[in-house]
Amino acid sequence: MTEVLVGMDVSGDATRSNYNYLGIVVGIHNRIMQIHAPVKHFPEHMASIDELERVQIIQNLVFNSQTEIAFCVKLDRKNIVNDIMNIKRRGGKNLEKGKVLRTYNRVVIQEIKRRLEDFLFSHGISITEIVIQCDSDCKYFAKAGALQYTRKGVAYKLSDYVAWCNNKNRSPASVNEIDFTNDIPKRMKKILNLR
Repeated sequence: MTEVLVGMDVSGDATRSNYNYLGIVVGIHNRIMQIHAPVKHFPEHMASIDELERVQIIQNLVFNSQTEIAFCVKLDRKNIVNDIMNIKRRGGKNLEKGKVLRTYNRVVIQEIKRRLEDFLFSHGISITEIVIQCDSDCKYFAKAGALQYTRKGVAYKLSDYVAWCNNKNRSPASVNEIDFTNDIPKRMKKILNLR
């Protein structure tokens, strides 16, 4: 069976739970390792790297859609959650923030799973067989999608770079950018039975 690595990381102000972008990298093991090789000596967080080194990293973030893909999802988490929290449920009851956040995570991961499944299917792999490399910020997405996850790794490091690049409007050409921020609130309203 083909071994696949998957990494996921968010970019934005984590201290305020203001996640702007979610970077995802998925690919055949040896290709992910090849992409990582020229940048392996750099720290795992792009925010802690100087500008000259960032330029080198961005030049090396080249993904071939046959053997690996990288995509970045616009999240706008804080604004979407706040907007939903300000809507009254039918019957006038207030929403619990925990429930809103869980719903948000579930809606986002459903879209990501669909894209992961497209790639995995082409390599004869089921989404239930993968283990996502992520940190504590992303484990809630993995849990919401009933996906296995583990702490960090090479694919996680690359996903951090991808998310940071999008957050700074410096995304490499081979990274697919996805924006379904208009669709997220619609799906959440339906699930939460909101007006």
